[in-house]
Amino acid sequence: MSGLTGVPAPTIERFERTGKISLESFCRIAILFDFFDEMAAIMNHTKYSTASELETINHNQNRKNGR
Repeated sequence: MSGLTGVPAPTIERFERTGKISLESFCRIAILFDFFDEMAAIMNHTKYSTASELETINHNQNRKNGR
């Protein structure tokens, strides 16, 4: 798959092992397997609709449970 996507084999192995990958590499793999339309549909749904909602989301990311 590395030769088809241009994503180095160690990057693919790390993705398979840890689930972590750069957005660029992920997009290359998604395009190879023809998941571009599905990814576009996911990206069209936002988590927030106002700037204050975005601030709340960003503020709560650093919050520890129960505090």
